[in-house]
Amino acid sequence: HVPTAVSVIEASDAGLRSIEQARSIPFDCAPGRRREKRYAIRAFSQSLCAELFERLVENETYYVPTHVTRKMDAFAGDPKYRNDARLKYITARKRGLWMRDADHYARNREGRQSYIDFYRHGLRLTGAAHRAGVRVLVGTDANDTYVFPGFSLHEELSELVAAGLTTGAVLQAATIEAAKYAGMSRDFGSIEVGKVADMILLREDPLNDIRNTTTIELVVFNGELLSRKRLDALLADAEQIARDSWEKHDHKAVQVALWDAVVVGAVEDALTAIDNGAAVDRLDTRREIAGPNGRRALNYAASRNDTAMIEALLSKGADLNLSNRSGFTPLHHAAEVGATESAALLIASGAILTRETRRGQ
Repeated sequence: HVPTAVSVIEASDAGLRSIEQARSIPFDCAPGRRREKRYAIRAFSQSLCAELFERLVENETYYVPTHVTRKMDAFAGDPKYRNDARLKYITARKRGLWMRDADHYARNREGRQSYIDFYRHGLRLTGAAHRAGVRVLVGTDANDTYVFPGFSLHEELSELVAAGLTTGAVLQAATIEAAKYAGMSRDFGSIEVGKVADMILLREDPLNDIRNTTTIELVVFNGELLSRKRLDALLADAEQIARDSWEKHDHKAVQVALWDAVVVGAVEDALTAIDNGAAVDRLDTRREIAGPNGRRALNYAASRNDTAMIEALLSKGADLNLSNRSGFTPLHHAAEVGATESAALLIASGAILTRETRRGQ
C-alpha cells in the first residue's frame, strides 16, 4: 500500500515493487492528489495518468488493483450483493464483522453513488494501465469484507476481464507474471517438466470465458491430487467449521435456519423454516452477527433492502413494529441505511412513523 504522504511515482522511484488496491492510482491521476472520490473522477487527467503509467513501466512496478474490495464499497447496500449463499462458509466472528462493515458503507447514502463511480473508474484505469504496459497481477485481499477466500480469486479474474484485459492476459497475471514478481519462475508459473506440480484441471476452457476457471475437476497441490469429490468434502468441512463457530445459545436449529435464510435472502428457505416451527418475530440474540441489541428477521430484511423477504415475512404474520433491545423497529433499520424500497413497503404496510428508539431517534 502506498503511504498517503507520498505519491505513486515517488513510491515507485523509491523501489516499491507493487502498488496495491485501486485507490492510489485513481487519486494520483488527478491534479493535487486529493483523496476524494468525486474529485478524482471529475478532475481526471489523461496526461498525469500517462506519466504515472510510464514511470511504473520504467521502474518495473507491478499493479495489484484488487477490484473486489472496491466492489464491496460500491454495492454494500445492494441486497443482490449482500445476499450471498457463500456466507455459510464464514465463521461467526468474521461474518459479524463483515455484516457491520458492509452496513457502515450502506449507511453512507449520500456517498453511495460516488463509491460505485469510483469502482468503475478504477476498472477503466486498470485497463488503461495494462494497455500502457504496466504489469498487472491478480490479488483479492482475501478475508476482507465479502471477499470470500478462494472464491474471490475467480471473481477478481472476471473483474480484470471487465477492466479490458483479455482472458489470456488475466490468466498470465495470475500465473506466469505472479511467479516472475516473486522471483520463482524456475519452479512456478507454468506447467513444464521439472517445475512444481501446482495446478488445476478445468472442465471448460477459460480462454473462451474467464468464468470457466470455476469449473474445477481436480487440483494438484502440495504433492496431493484432490478430486472433485474431495474438494466438495473440503467445502463441507468449511461449512461445518462455520456452523460450529457460533457461541452457545438456546435457539433451536430451525430458528437459526430462519435467521440465516433471511440474512442471505433465501426466501423459500425462510418460509420453510417458519412452516417447520421457527417463530417469525423471535429476537436473534447471537451477538456475533446480531450485535448486543439483537435483531428480528424483519429487521434483517429491512436493513438489507430485501423487499421480497419482507413480503414473505409479513405473509407469515411478522409484526411491523416490534423493536430490538435499543428500540429499533424494522423501519428504523431501513431508514438507517437508506433502504428506500424497504422503508416504502413497511410504511405502506402500516409501520408506525412516529415510534422513537430508546435514544429518542
